[in-house]
Amino acid sequence: MHNDYGDGAISHAFFDGNIPPEQKSAATETRRILADARIESYNDIKHGINSTPEQARIASNLAVSGVTLQWLHGDASRAERSFHTINTEQTPIGDLEVRLIRDRRCSNAIATRALVGAGTGRYSPSSFSDDTKAAIKKIAKDIYDELFVPPLQTPIKTLDLPVAGRGYFADTVKLVLDFVEFVNRPRTEPAPGESIKRPRKIRGKKLTSRPDNA
Repeated sequence: MHNDYGDGAISHAFFDGNIPPEQKSAATETRRILADARIESYNDIKHGINSTPEQARIASNLAVSGVTLQWLHGDASRAERSFHTINTEQTPIGDLEVRLIRDRRCSNAIATRALVGAGTGRYSPSSFSDDTKAAIKKIAKDIYDELFVPPLQTPIKTLDLPVAGRGYFADTVKLVLDFVEFVNRPRTEPAPGESIKRPRKIRGKKLTSRPDNA
């Protein structure tokens, strides 16, 4: 309806102007496909001048066609549950999307959404303070730059490549979530060259702790 496709005015405002080259390319390709198929935008049909009979017919239908809405009474949490129910029945969403929706207030989900958007978009609860949001935005942008900048372009003509590959492709969210969960994993195993202190037991009683290599 807005003829945005991921690189228009709405997207620029949402992503603070930080739109990956891959996203811009996808938007350009989408417009090309629509143009080749002679599929016009909503605004072209609504405000078109010298429209063809087919365009005039479609435009007239826009004024009389209705949209069926389902009213939901309750707070945001009920709307969230309803969204989850609807999207896991007839046309199910993927397990990854379900996790991010279900755990959207958890730290790993917030970090994932922030990293994927390089600190832009909506990823943190409104209850967070402005200072907290600013800190998340800065950290997410810094880590995104370390992982995905410079953008990966093909054919590859340089060794200056992003360590995590493309920042905008189908598996980016899963890659980032796996990375976040790996970094935030419980410390049950020692890192390379590190020992974990375990308690010493004498006659069934804990006395002191000492490293494994002590």
